Amino acid sequence: MNLMGATRFGPEVAVADVDGKRTDSPQGPIKLDPGTHSIGMRCGDSVTWQTLKVAAGEVYLFAMRVTPGERGCTGYLSRVRSSNPLV
Repeated sequence: MNLMGATRFGPEVAVADVDGKRTDSPQGPIKLDPGTHSIGMRCGDSVTWQTLKVAAGEVYLFAMRVTPGERGCTGYLSRVRSSNPLV
């Protein structure tokens, strides 16, 4: 599985932690073995945790959500390529 960063205006989104360890490449790409992983996404001052069960060949993009009227943002992961060509 690959995690890749999206370029956006505003706060920078980065991977802060993968399975309890800091990553050497917070902006991606980050390669993970198939299985379940806990990913910490940093956006501005906040860190959001997401647990993913991934298969070989999947690719995820990390980006951010901003809530109108509130300061800050939330990082998240979105699958952009499945391991199954029919999905």
